[in-house]
Amino acid sequence: MTDQNWSSKDYPIDFPDVPGYAGPKINAPFLHKVSDVYTYVLTAIIPEISRSVEAGAELAGLVLALSLIDYIAGYFVGKQASGKEYISFMDNYFPSAYKAFNFSIYHDLRNGLLHNLAAMNPWIPKTKLYIVHRNNSQYLELNKMSRYLFSVPIFREDIRRAWIMYFHDLIMENNSKPELRINFEKRFNRLGGLGAYIKKIPG
Repeated sequence: MTDQNWSSKDYPIDFPDVPGYAGPKINAPFLHKVSDVYTYVLTAIIPEISRSVEAGAELAGLVLALSLIDYIAGYFVGKQASGKEYISFMDNYFPSAYKAFNFSIYHDLRNGLLHNLAAMNPWIPKTKLYIVHRNNSQYLELNKMSRYLFSVPIFREDIRRAWIMYFHDLIMENNSKPELRINFEKRFNRLGGLGAYIKKIPG
């Protein structure tokens, strides 16, 4: 994790007990929706990033990690996230060490990998160049070849950190940030909730 002083204990999330629900997703109580998405990210997506890295598939893990930010940013803004919203989410919830990189992470890494299978965007001049590592303590630092070292496991942990902070604000700061709940429900309810998350069939 980039911010060694951060602790999840500073961002408690209280889920009060709610009655069971078995109807259409779109009509589910807000906390059911929140619980489903929260669990999906922490028990399905983030572990899958870890499994990719452990299997030596760092690029697959990184593509999933970069897509996860798109997914979270959609809930953050209540619509399909553009580059502006992607970067805004990172500016709000990622460690300060990322500030100089958020634009580049979206335009170079995210767009580079998803559209060009390269850790840079060939269509934008003055890009930052990256070397993707399974793990490297010199994260986001230049090496001798003027490329930034980018560790997938550290990035994964910083996404997990951002996710916990965002959900703390969503649940616990509703009075001061009511737009977060409005945006979350707007995003969740698209297509009757069918696009909220993927259910994997075990086996």
